Formats: sequence, C-alpha cells, structure tokens
Amino acid sequence: MSRLLIAALAAAMLLSFAPSTQAQEPTPTVPPPLLGDVDCSGRVHLSDSEFILWLDAGLSDSLPCGDAGDVNNDGMIDTVDAALIQQIYALGTPFPTPPEPLPPPASGEVAIGSSSDVAASQRTVSLRARSITTPGLGAWTIDVEYDPVIVAVVRCSPNSESVCNANFANRVLRLSGAWPGLEGDTELASLTFRCRGVGGVSDLTLNPRIFADATIGGPQPINPTLTNGSIACADTLSRRLTVLVIHDLNGNGRRDPGEPGLAGWTVDLPDICGKLGTGEEAQSGVTDGQGQVVFPTRTYRCVVVESRFGWVFTTDRPQRTNIGPREEEALVLVRKIGQQLHVVTGRVIVDGLPATDGTRIDALVGGNSCGDVDFRPYTAVSSYMLHVLGEADRPGCASEGESVVITVGNVPVGEVTFASGQSSRLDLIAGPVPMWFEGVGRLGPQPVVYVGSLVCGEARLFQSFGFHTYTVYVFPDALRPGCGAPGRIVTLRIEDEVLLQAVWQAGFVPFDELQDVELPIVGAFAPTSGSRFSLTDGGGARIYATALALLGLLLLSGGAVVLRRRRTG
Repeated sequence: MSRLLIAALAAAMLLSFAPSTQAQEPTPTVPPPLLGDVDCSGRVHLSDSEFILWLDAGLSDSLPCGDAGDVNNDGMIDTVDAALIQQIYALGTPFPTPPEPLPPPASGEVAIGSSSDVAASQRTVSLRARSITTPGLGAWTIDVEYDPVIVAVVRCSPNSESVCNANFANRVLRLSGAWPGLEGDTELASLTFRCRGVGGVSDLTLNPRIFADATIGGPQPINPTLTNGSIACADTLSRRLTVLVIHDLNGNGRRDPGEPGLAGWTVDLPDICGKLGTGEEAQSGVTDGQGQVVFPTRTYRCVVVESRFGWVFTTDRPQRTNIGPREEEALVLVRKIGQQLHVVTGRVIVDGLPATDGTRIDALVGGNSCGDVDFRPYTAVSSYMLHVLGEADRPGCASEGESVVITVGNVPVGEVTFASGQSSRLDLIAGPVPMWFEGVGRLGPQPVVYVGSLVCGEARLFQSFGFHTYTVYVFPDALRPGCGAPGRIVTLRIEDEVLLQAVWQAGFVPFDELQDVELPIVGAFAPTSGSRFSLTDGGGARIYATALALLGLLLLSGGAVVLRRRRTG
C-alpha cells in the first residue's frame, strides 16, 4: 500500500510540472465509461491490471469484460494497458492526461544472469532491470528463450509487480508486469533451471516484447541495452535416445534403402512403461524433416508414436538399437493404407484357441479382396486390425453402405456395413466357440481346466512388464467330447489347489460373469458368487482350511465347557 501511495504522489508531482497552458486547452475526448474495468466490478481497480497481466502472460484465455481492456485504443490489450489502469487507480481520474510536450523517454538495461557451475543440478539466475531513469519503468513483457534439450524450467518467482508463465511456449518463458515507475535497479524475477543431463550450454536470450516507461497517460517505449545469460550443464546421461519415424513403403517391417523419414509426427516418452515408473518426467517431441527427434534420458523409456487414420505400424514395437556407448536409436515403421477406410478390430479364435501365425484374414466385396490386415498372433488373445478398403483406394472394393464379408482362412465368419472413416468391433470365430475367461494373474505353474477327470481346456500365458496373465479357454463337446455341455462343472486347478469352480456356459464368458457354484470339496476352497477368490494369492485355500480348523476347535472347546457345567450342576 505504501508503494502505491508513493507512486500516486510521484505521478501527481509529474503532472504539476506540465505546462500551465495545458489547463486552458480543451479536455481530450474521454474514453467510454468504465474503461479499464476488465473484471466487470463496476470500478477500475488494481485487480483489473492483474487480469491483463495474466492474459498477456498466457495464463488466461480471456477477460470477463474484454471490451474494456484496450485502454489506450491501440488495438491490443497488453501490459501498457495494465500500466494505464494503475495510473487511473492511483490518480483517481477517468484517463490520465499526458504532459505536452512529452518528456524524454526513460532509458536503461535488461539483464539476465549466467551460471557456469556444471556440478550443480539446479541454477537460479536473476532477471533485472538496471539503471532505469526517470520517469521509471512502467510496463514490460519479456520473453526468455532457452534450450529445452539442455535445461528445464523448475520455478519462476516474479516480483510483486509481475506474473510469470514458465511454459508460455516451446523453449520460451514469459514475464509480464506493470507499475507506475520503477527507477534504478530492480529484480523483476528469479528463475530456476534444472540441467537435463545433456552436456552443453543453454543460452538465455532476452526478447523484450514490451518495455515502456511510466509517462503519465502515454507510456513511451524504452530501447534497453540487453545482457543475455547462459547456463552450462555437465553431461550426466547414461544414454540419448533418437526416435526415427520411417515410411515403410513396402510394408515389410524393416527400413529399406530409399524409405524416407516422416516429418511432423508426435513422439512421447511417458513417465511410466506399463505400470513401471522410469523416474523421469514425461517428454514429447515432433519429428524433423528427416523423421527424427532426439531425447535425453537416463533409463529405459517407452516410445509412443501418434496414431493417424490411414496409417498402420508395420512392427509391434519400436526397433531399438545401440548405436554408440550412450546412444540408442528407436526405429518406428509405418505405412500408408489409404483414405477411404473402414477399420474392423477384434479377437481371432480358430477351433477354440487364439489364431496362430499364418492365419489369413480378409474382407470380400463381390469376390474381390479388399482387406489390409494387421494381425497379431503373439498375444494371449490373438487380435487383428482389418482395414477394409473403399473403391477410391482399390477399384472394385466397397462403396458407402455396402456389405463386406469378413473371412478367416477363406471361410466367412462375419459381416460389416462399409462406412468410410468408421470403425467396428467384431470377434472372428472359425469353428466351435469355446467358453473362456481371462485375467488369471498368477506366477508359477500353469492352471489346468477339468470337467470331471477330463482335461477340457488350455491356458495361454501373456507376460508384460513382469506381470503374468493367463487366458483360459474351455472346450465344448464339439472340440473335445465329454467336456463343455450345459450343467457340467468346470474346475480350474493349479496342481492340488482349486482356484475356481463354475457352471459351463456356451460362448465367450468374461471372468467376472462366470456362474460360480458351491460344492463340498475336502481340503480345498471353491469360491462362491458372493466372494471372489484372489487368484494372485496362492495360500487362499490353506487360509480357508486353517479357519475351518480353528472354528472346529472353538466349537469342541465350547461343547466341553457346557458338558462340565451340566455334570457339576
């Protein structure tokens, strides 16, 4: 508050030095009422200035009353308007009258510090205004450019007259501020950077978008002397990862001579791989003209490349290669399918089990082959992505609204109606349909499916990031006589331990929809429909048996007490 009063007094003193003829001249046209009232409060206050600073720094998208923001009527809303609002508030006038003639503008310097202490992981430098002359600094918008490969912004601590956006743009930090006159030397902000571990020097380049003095009613541009800074960082990385996105023209899953890189593809390195954290912050980049983007990294990172309509990946995961002691390359191959597509996805089951490599999946339109398939037989449940081509991409193929027959091994198993740009979910089942359930998370021996004494199914293991998940398939009578039929009991065992008992059901059955049953089993536990057995806890049956034993002992001891009381009674 004291600073505000001092500023108001200083402004009044400046007005007192204006030529005396000014009072006799006609009053300039008064701006519309409530000019500067950007928060719609019905008055002009310091908070209106803060709203504009936040807008200028990119920390907000709009003003509550945006029409009142262009105070000086120059077609822009910026920190000069914020400075004028502060003058309106301090002087208590609808619009400050500029002196005539205008006094000379202020002069001065903008400087940012440097750090060459490569051993420190974080460095703090000051952004300062220096040697500012009368009437002082009134408005500023200063961009600080840095190299995001070498350093990251940890914190931006502005002074009370500024706001800061550390993420204003890629490689740009912005400081926006206004005050009725800062003279001499003033720290505008304290900036903390963190070295990313890449050896090198990041320049800290100043770009004053607005740097104006505190002339009453008409802040004038200051042409400051600039002193840029820099931060030197040591190379502490264990590796550097270069990701290449390549157009696999022939779709063979490898890079051949002449296959170009693709520019403009977004590549992400998330902070987790599956459920395993890498301990590093997420990173993102866009491929250059050669199709590559370089990331600094200390640990193994997952590589995620954007998906685009009409493109498919020709390998399941990036092809990673060590190209130097601390250099790794991840090759991502994609190919162009077409523009007029209908995408069909789902699982593929052949004779009760996931389809194997070599299974042929196609889409037929009037006998013409119109399918381009990405088939993945190596998962616990074989999956596919079928791009049904339209007539614009392959003559004689589908037109809008036309029926398309989906085949597995030349056998029709499903049908979709073609709609360009749309997708459908369709499980492809060739042969008898098994009952199945998935999500049996278990380390150790493989579960076995029994109906009576017959082995009536298979369990397929899928491992990902250290997790083991079994998908269990239970065969119907058509695949294995004496197995699946209504009313029969399916038992899932690991050695002598019963994990689950359920009534056989026809068709695909998710694990959480099984019909559990209660059966008297000696020395084992069969879960009921009201309580799911934890399949990751191998000691569940033993715990249950122990509980039954303790309960029996308790009942026996209670009976003995009652018997003694009757004998002594």
